[in-house]
Amino acid sequence: MDDNDTHVLDGLRKAEAYLSERLGVPVEVRACTTLDEAALSVFESLDHRAFKEELWYGREEIAMKSRRQGFIAFTVHVEGEMAGILYGYELDPSTFFLDEVVSLREGRGVGGSLVRLLIRHCRARDYSVIRLYTEEVDGKGRKLKHFYEGLGFRVCGSTPKQGIEMCISLDDPHPCEGTHYKLWAE
Repeated sequence: MDDNDTHVLDGLRKAEAYLSERLGVPVEVRACTTLDEAALSVFESLDHRAFKEELWYGREEIAMKSRRQGFIAFTVHVEGEMAGILYGYELDPSTFFLDEVVSLREGRGVGGSLVRLLIRHCRARDYSVIRLYTEEVDGKGRKLKHFYEGLGFRVCGSTPKQGIEMCISLDDPHPCEGTHYKLWAE
């Protein structure tokens, strides 16, 4: 294990402690760089539960994404059940693309913890920027743009098809200034 992996493992433990306290039950947070058939099924199922049908990813599309350079997924397990996922991959040697965040325990810190873990991972891997696409507000009324802004992301463009493009510069020593940032301080 190299120093980068140790750094991320420390973040996983901090996320577990924070979420266990916040949710009042033991939480396990994991990282993986490949997805087997069982994981693909769970990721597809969570995707379909969280998003409107026109945004759904199928199993093969998720599998293709999982084979991209730099792929990583973080998962949150509460009482043995998957309660959140985040995954993404490298766009180029300096840019990481955050493809999907799903939390089945909304408003409880799961999504924010997953994004903070990704920020930690990307900084340890020397990425300069994390990019993502989102909506201002989704069909369920979730203020997605606001959520990402609270984590340090800023609007850097938009397209009619993909929506709002947001990015965060990891060259800033404190890329997210949210209330819980101290939990993930370097």
